Amino acid sequence: MPSRESAVEISVHYIGPSLENGRIDLFVLSDGLRGLGRLINRVSYLLFGSEYDHKVELDEGFRGGSIVVPLHIFSEVVNRAEDILATKGMQALATLMSILGWGALPAYLTLYKLFKRKQGRPITDEDDLVRLLQGLTDMERMLFIRIYNDLEVQAAIRAVLKPLRTEGIIEFQTRRKDVVIDSVTKGDLQAADEAEESAISEIEEKVLDIEKAALVPHLAWHFSDQGRSFDAKIHDVDLWARVAKGERFGLGDRMRVELHTSFARNEAGRLTVERIIPKVIEVEHSTQPQPRLWEERSISDPPD
Repeated sequence: MPSRESAVEISVHYIGPSLENGRIDLFVLSDGLRGLGRLINRVSYLLFGSEYDHKVELDEGFRGGSIVVPLHIFSEVVNRAEDILATKGMQALATLMSILGWGALPAYLTLYKLFKRKQGRPITDEDDLVRLLQGLTDMERMLFIRIYNDLEVQAAIRAVLKPLRTEGIIEFQTRRKDVVIDSVTKGDLQAADEAEESAISEIEEKVLDIEKAALVPHLAWHFSDQGRSFDAKIHDVDLWARVAKGERFGLGDRMRVELHTSFARNEAGRLTVERIIPKVIEVEHSTQPQPRLWEERSISDPPD
């Protein structure tokens, strides 16, 4: 692995009028750097599993102007002489650097570029595959979709960009040897927030699978909607009357419901979603019989 002195300079920059004196709130910066560490570790794992343990360190010396954070990424695998000679480890590191916005040349596609183009939304339709991921092989395309759509990756990207929510910080950049590779502005993040909120249907009719039923009205039930799990409280008095009469609900049952969803975003950018079911339209109980663990037999029956 290259020594620290010979390593390629990579850095992240937070830019804005409030940073002209080279100072930043420590909690604001630590939030962004913690997100960056999570992002690097998660993308590395999705790309290479546990074979390559890429980590990130803070290099010496913050630099003034905007807040510049010099970084150093290393891998224990790359540090082994045989891997360097075979270039296997170096290729893995180069792939990781490119996806994270520190490639040797400005890449056509990185996580930050895709975050801006999709406004933070996941890749779900065929047009996106052709329009956004052209030039990649089928295997590369599916791997990139898996990485970008990963919930931990999405959360980490937003954590890296969290300082943009602070007054006076307007842009985030990744740089390699002081060349800007990627940038995300406060406006880009606001557009992603708006897209995330607009995708939430406030009132809709849904068919939900029950994963866990609550016993009392003030507790939430746990549902699954086509593999996506969430909690919701039921405010239908007719449903609770059925419960009071002895009707039981549980795993395997389904409900057609009217679902009301509300949301709020706090100063840190976290979106809190609350779901209420004011009306249960129809219930379909599971009819699958319980497996018989043993056959009934008389005491006088001889063993098999």
